[in-house]
Order: sequence, then structure tokens, then C-alpha cells
Amino acid sequence: MFKVNSNDVWSITNERHNASPLLGFLPLFSSMTVDIEKLLNGGLNLEFLVEFSNRHVRMAAVASHWEKAGLLTVEKLNSVDFVDQITNGLANETISLNRLGDFLNSADFSRFTDHDLAKEISVTVDALGGFIVFNNIVNSSDFYHEVFTRKILECLRASLGANSAVTAEAAYSVLTTPEKIVWIQEEETSLLEILALVCQNPHLVSLAHDEKLDEFFQGVSNMFGSALEVHVKRYFWIRYEQEGEILSGRHFCNELAKMLRDGVNPAIALNSVNERRLRAKEQFDSMNSTVVLNSEAKHLLEVARKFVYWKLHLREVKVRFYCCADKLLDAAAKRLNLDRYQVRHLTIEELTGVLRGTIKLDTVSLDKRMEYSVFHFASGRITVYEGQDAREIFSVVKQESVVATDIVSGVCAFPGLVEGVVKQVLDVSDGDNFLRGSILVAYMTDVGVVPAMKKARAIVTDVGGVTCHASIIAREFGIPCLIGTKIGTKVLLNGYTVRVNATEGFSTVLSKDVNPQKALTANVAEDEDLVVCNFQIPVSGSLHKEASHVRSLEKTLSSYVQIAGGKGASLGQMLQLGLPVPMGFVVLTSAFEQVFFGTEYGARINQLLLEIRDQRSLRRVSKMIQELIINVEIPFQIEHDIRASFADLPFDHVAVRSSATSEDSATASWAGQLESFLNTTHDDLLLNIRQCWASLFSDRAILYRIHCDSKDMSVAVVVQGMLDSRISGTAFSVHPVTGQSDAILIESCIGLGETLVLGKEMPTTFLVKKDSLAVAHKDIGEQKNGLRRSANGNGNELFVVDSTMQPLSDSEAQEVARLVLDVEQKFGFPVDVEWAYEGNRLYLLQSRPITTTSKIPKVQ
Repeated sequence: MFKVNSNDVWSITNERHNASPLLGFLPLFSSMTVDIEKLLNGGLNLEFLVEFSNRHVRMAAVASHWEKAGLLTVEKLNSVDFVDQITNGLANETISLNRLGDFLNSADFSRFTDHDLAKEISVTVDALGGFIVFNNIVNSSDFYHEVFTRKILECLRASLGANSAVTAEAAYSVLTTPEKIVWIQEEETSLLEILALVCQNPHLVSLAHDEKLDEFFQGVSNMFGSALEVHVKRYFWIRYEQEGEILSGRHFCNELAKMLRDGVNPAIALNSVNERRLRAKEQFDSMNSTVVLNSEAKHLLEVARKFVYWKLHLREVKVRFYCCADKLLDAAAKRLNLDRYQVRHLTIEELTGVLRGTIKLDTVSLDKRMEYSVFHFASGRITVYEGQDAREIFSVVKQESVVATDIVSGVCAFPGLVEGVVKQVLDVSDGDNFLRGSILVAYMTDVGVVPAMKKARAIVTDVGGVTCHASIIAREFGIPCLIGTKIGTKVLLNGYTVRVNATEGFSTVLSKDVNPQKALTANVAEDEDLVVCNFQIPVSGSLHKEASHVRSLEKTLSSYVQIAGGKGASLGQMLQLGLPVPMGFVVLTSAFEQVFFGTEYGARINQLLLEIRDQRSLRRVSKMIQELIINVEIPFQIEHDIRASFADLPFDHVAVRSSATSEDSATASWAGQLESFLNTTHDDLLLNIRQCWASLFSDRAILYRIHCDSKDMSVAVVVQGMLDSRISGTAFSVHPVTGQSDAILIESCIGLGETLVLGKEMPTTFLVKKDSLAVAHKDIGEQKNGLRRSANGNGNELFVVDSTMQPLSDSEAQEVARLVLDVEQKFGFPVDVEWAYEGNRLYLLQSRPITTTSKIPKVQ
């Protein structure tokens, strides 16, 4: 029986929606009351109450006991051996749980007897229990009471001193950045990889824009089915939480279609992901090398950094396992004529006993339990209370009293000061329609709401510390975040306008006016920012009269930017300077101008450009203009010139690349703004040229032109021989992040260089000194897949990189460095080049000025 000690103060420690006891809570709290006691040797006498009310869950503990567990855990964490015991245990149990999950997900339980099902359920719960032992140490260190966070901040303040220019909070935020990424981060780049493949097929892109989702799904499945299948196999669980949705290929295809409609450029998005992670690493290295910390602070920060990773990854491992076990529990429910929620409200002993025939099922009591029940956990025992008895038991829990206040305070997880309209996210479904720019308020966050978190202007949570999910995600995406407010969800209600001052550790309600239209306007501000289009297609005829609309690269001078575009003029100059550039030709701007300047097509484009007012109308207009251009008929003479020049090339496959007249200039690179099409053949040559023209009017290109205040409205197209690249890559004569100018940064991959922008494969990286060509640094990337010409000769395909495929060697890196030095010296400014080896011969594919370097400042 539950006995109340008058000195005990019971407090809510966590809340969840759409959850039930069986797997998510019974093993967790049973382990808490037994295994934590053994590991900490502290005489804790931990006990917990967990309330279930129509699948809403509240968890409670004696606050002083739970805080004592936190203090004992943090004390234990001073021992390197104890930390190793926990992290090694986590790694080993994670492997075991993942293997069992794979079995459960693939097993045919219809062949199991009732006794076999009972045995498998026991094995499943035991495996989960073994994992949870170590998981609970991570929780007990910081969850709810934030003992670990407070200890780290105290150590940092003492170590840094009162006169330090670096605050403890700033050091804490940067120095707890985890080294490794987790599955949910990998999923982001994996889906963008598939999007990059889909973007190469105009028909699929058109289907997505037209919202013909069935046809889009079939097309993606037919063309990229293997990549989609791998993605589903890895990430089917990401929205499951404890009883959620198991995702299929159709779900991910719908996500791809939405990304296409939203104008997501996979190359730019993946580059942004890589830059974000590189920036986090640079900030960590800078802070780590600048601040002087005592040994205790250093040790605790190292532990925290490990726990930050494990806290997020452990949640993923559990969610995946719950999802894999779904079939097992559904099979048990079917045998017992129960629904999926009834079976999940049984205890382990009840479920296995009913299957073995040793316990008789009481469905009346079970239905009462689902409506309202309280589970009491103490010393490894579980007692279930239902109905009024349960309500009386849970009445001992102190409800968080919310005084009449408009201010909540907490811990800064990532600094910033912003205002916005509140949208509470209490479960995964709340995040589905989360409007960009809202203030996300939650009791706590989890894997399934990451897409909503990325749209948030700020994040506020009731619970959390250094290792909490919200803290980790906020730091990665640079979102102001306030954690551990205790009452945030009670004060910051849906529709309220609030100011979040995460830097100072508080949030203030500015307005309680929850007028829906006001909330909508505020929340979509980022999507609806005013866009002023300040350019038009010239109403007169072609500006550049040429005898032929095509010119070979060998005859294209550096001064021909206005007729060959920046890329075409640059390639022509490189050939004339004797640099090893593949042969090709340029479809001059005069071709584009003849079709669109002073014609009905140009007039229609100008009419559409006038309709741009905001982001939404920009996307609509961009789509209409691009469709118009892709479907335009190229005049006979222009088509003849293009076909004749293609026939003169000693290549069956070419790269077709846009070359804007302001591209690759010293002030604007236009990198990634316009389209390129690799491994183009005679059959799709004209289509891809039209698509290059159309890319001048993508929403991102229009915005980039506005940003650069560029009114140039013409574009050339480079058609260049396509190499069968053994190794490809990029190189910078000045480091694009640190600004280091005495060495050349080289990144390489096996196969086509586009693998680098897909982001998931790690490049092989060299830093080669300019003066001696000595290799100052080398990092061999772990490349699993590459990109090459498709077996049917049309487009590209992924391939598996095996041990016979060697990465860039030291001598080859030095040869690339010599080439970059040669280009920099001949052009007279820092350059960013693309290069490739076909066989053992090195080629230069492209060179552009480095228009920006973002040297990371040292922390003062």
C-alpha cells in the first residue's frame, strides 16, 4: 500500500501526451527504484507515481529524493571509471537493443504460440530494462532538478573568474556541443540526398509542384526506389514516440514533394547543414583553446559533452525500439481480443500471465485503468490504483502553483532576444502545422517535433538542463532557447505575444490578445516578408547581336562576360592561359535574348514579375515563369547552331551549366543559385538548356538578384565535355571559414564532385602549404557511396565505394595545390576551383573568385 510521509513533497517531474504504461514507463521506473539505488549506493529509497488519464501522463517524485539522486550521480561522475562504465554500457546495450528491434520488426508473430509470444514479450522487456539501467544515470544527473547544469555553471564561474569576458553561460553553451551527430540529424541529410536526385528529373519536379502525389510517388519509387527503400528502413520510426505513426515510403515522398513546392534547393540546404556543423566545431575549438579552466570544470564539461550526445541518441534508440516492438504488442492484442491501447495498459506480469493462461483478464477493470489510473513504483514493486483510489493517491502531488505572472525564468540554452506568437507543442501532432516564426513552448521536446523546432523563432521548455533535447537542437540551429522554466506552458499560452530573452534567462508576456488573424500574421512573418522585384526583361530586342549564337570555349575571351556569362568567360580565359580545361562551347546570351527580349514571352514574364509581393507570391510566380521557359520552342537557327557544336565535341556526354552575366564575379559568386545538369546526352540537350534558362527565375535566384541589387537579365549556358571522374573535388586558395591564406584547402571524393554537396559522405580533406607544398593536415573521409554516370548512360546513379577505390593521394593533393596556385597567380585573386581526375590526368572544371571569407573570431 502507498504510505504518505508528511515530510515528503511530491512534485510533477514530467508530462506526456499519447502514451501508455507497458513499454514506455513500467521498465523505466522499475529500474529507477532498483538499479539506480545499486549504482549510486546512496540509500535513496526512490519511489514514483505515474498518472494515466485517457493516455495523458504525468510523472511525480519526492523532490528532495530525486534531487539527492542527482547530487549523488554528479558526485559519481567525478570518477573517470564510473563515466566509462556508463558510456560503455550505453554503447553495448544500444547495439543489443537495435539488433533485437530489427528482429521484432521483421518477425512473423502469427506463427508464434501464445506461450512463445509471452516468452518474447519477457525477452523484450528484459532487454529494454538492461538498456534503461544506464539510460537512467543520464536522466538522474540532470532531469527536472538540473543538478548537473547548476554544478557545471558553478565550476565555470569559479574557473573563469568575475573579470572574464566570457560568461559561464556562453562557455557552457559552446563547450557542451557534442562531437557526433545522431540519427535524426542523419535523416535530414539523407532526405536531402534523395531530393538532389529527384531534382534532376524535371517531370518529377513538375508532378510535385502540381501536387500529383500518387504519380510523384510512383515516379520516385521507379527511379530512386533503392535510395527511398534504404531511407525508410533507417527512419520509419522517427514520428513514433511511444504509440505513434510508422512511416512508409509514401510519407517521405510527400515530404520530398513539399520541399520541392517550398523551393528547397538540396545543394544549398546540404551546404547550410555542413556549414552549421562546421561553425559549431570552429566555435568549440576557439572557445576550448581560449578559456582557461580548472581540472574539475574541464572534466565535467567532457562528461556533459558525452551525455548531451547520449541523451539525444538514447531517446532515438528507445523510440525506434518501441516502434519495432509495435508488431509484437499488436499480435498479443489480437490473440486476446483487445485493442492496441488496452494491451498497452497491462503490466508485464498481467500480459504474459494471460497469454500463458495463468491469469484471467478483467476487461472492466482494464477499461477503468485506461480512463484513470495511478501506478506506484517503489523498491522494484508496481502497485496499480484505479478510479477514486487513484485520484486520492495522486492528490499528494503538489500541483505547480502559477501566480498571476507574465514572466517566467529559466536557464539559457542558447542566447538571443526575440519576440513572437506562442504555439504550444505538447505532442508530435501539434508540430505538424507549426507556423514558421512562432515561439515554441513545450513541457519538453522530443525527436518527433524537430521539424517544428527548426521553424521556431525561440524555444521555451518547462524542464531540461545541459543534456536535454531542446538544448541540443537549439544550439545546433542557433535558436534562442530557455529551458527549465517549470511553468512556461502554464504562463505562455497559445496565441500570446511574448518576448524571449534567453540571454538573460527570462520570457515576458507582451499581449494576451489571441485574435487568430493576429497570430497568423505574426507567425508567417518570415514567409510573408515583403519582396520588391526591381528588374524586368528588356522590352526591346536582343542587346547582343551575334553572327552565331554559339561559341567554342577556346574562342571565348575573358572580356566576353556579357555574351558568355561569368562561367563561360572564365573557362575561356583558363583555356587561353593553358590550363587543363575540358573542351566545350557556350550558348551565348544572344540566344536567350532573341527568345525573350522584346517578345511575347518576355512581356508575359514581366507581367508575372509585377505580381510578386511576398514570399508566397514569389514561389507562385517563379513556378509559372519556369514552366513558360521550359516549354518554349527554340528557334530553328539557334537549335541548329547548338546541335552542330555538340556534334563537333569528342564526347557523348556533356555537363550543361548556367552562366549568368553577373556570375562568378568578384562581388557575387551566384554559387548554387542556378542549375547544372550532368551527363546530358544529345536527346535531352535542348531541354536542359531551357532548364538552365529557367533557373534564372527560380525563387532563390530572384531573391539573390534582389539581394545583390543585380538587374542583369540575361544568361548563357556552358556545354562542356563530361569527364568519367575517378576522383573529384573543390579547392580554396584561401580557407573559406578561417580566412587562412598560407595554405590551400582541398576536399575530394571518389566519383563525381556532386557527392560533396550531397553532404552525407565525408570528404577526404587536405591542407597543403603554399610555400613548400607540404601536406600540413590530412583527414581521410569515410565515403560509403559515390555518384557516377548511370549504367544506361542517362543521368547519374549512386554506387557503393569499395576498398579497391583509393581516395586522393598526397602526391595528387600536391598536384591539385600546384594547379590552384597557378590559377590564383594567373587570375590575381583568391579562387575557389572545382577539379577532377579522369584516370591519372587532372582537369580544371571551374574557377570563381572567393567573394566571402568568414574568419571565426577568437573568444575574448
